[in-house]
Amino acid sequence: MSVPVRKRKNSQNGTLIIAIVLALISVGIVLFTVFANKDPDDSPREDKPIVTADGSGNGANGSDAVSGENVIYFSRPQPGCDAGAICSFDKTTLEIKELCSSGGRYLMLDGDRVIFSEYSSGYLYSVSTAGERLTVLRSGHTADTILHGGYIYYCDRSNDSPHIGRIRPDGTGDTVLLEGWYDSLAIVGKNMYFADTDNGSVLCSMPLDGGEKTVVLSIPADDLQAFGSVLYFLDMGSGSICSYKPGEKNAAVIYAGRAIDCLNVHGDTIYFYDAARAGIYSIGTGGAGEMLIAPCNAASITLSSGYIFYIDAGSRTLWRVSVDGSGLVQA
Repeated sequence: MSVPVRKRKNSQNGTLIIAIVLALISVGIVLFTVFANKDPDDSPREDKPIVTADGSGNGANGSDAVSGENVIYFSRPQPGCDAGAICSFDKTTLEIKELCSSGGRYLMLDGDRVIFSEYSSGYLYSVSTAGERLTVLRSGHTADTILHGGYIYYCDRSNDSPHIGRIRPDGTGDTVLLEGWYDSLAIVGKNMYFADTDNGSVLCSMPLDGGEKTVVLSIPADDLQAFGSVLYFLDMGSGSICSYKPGEKNAAVIYAGRAIDCLNVHGDTIYFYDAARAGIYSIGTGGAGEMLIAPCNAASITLSSGYIFYIDAGSRTLWRVSVDGSGLVQA
């Protein structure tokens, strides 16, 4: 009796195996059909172009330019006076158009609006990318602006009410976060970092919503900026480029022994102006690979979509050069 039972079991196993094989073949055909017809753009591709975004230190340098999808918006100063114009630069056609005759610094882009601090008054303005509806967002001398999380964080440098504040890009919700003289704003996580100019420009922090300030480093910091979770700044005492990771005890010196100014960091590259050698240079964040980009007398460095915009300290004219040092022209 055991023999027939064993034969039936073997027969059932064979049928089951055939069914499983047929099912796997069917699944394979379905998957092949799906992936054969899949749009290659649905998945990441290594050969897609890499877009060079704005430099993280633009705010510390006055943000003379800001990038759109295929257009760079920049402010062209008028030499000899506090006036100028907001312009657009088409990266494909190289065509330049004037959007409005009110120029300024600390440019930001929010949708179809270019936001900036007007040269003479320091008031915060916005204008459409088509050059329409020039609007005052706030009065008071507004500087060191950062667009983050639906707010514009800023330093008000008005003599009667200096403070760190924030306002929405439409001009509503203007709020004082911390009273006093401060500059060089940077954001990492849920904290704001800044230099306390009333107390030797030491590096301080506070929550983004405001509150008590905390001294982070007793170093006179300038051109403070954040890239990712790392802060970069100039030590005004030694002239060194430094980095600092919030939570650590000390800053690290990246580059020392130079008359460095106008620091701007993007990715693993630091761009800076060396007054002793009268030029804009780049160097890796590890301190290696220094390269001369442009001999000049720069008073600022704005990095935007593969270009460096800088103001000449003598003539106050705006210049543009590629980050590899090619194509130096007056903007």
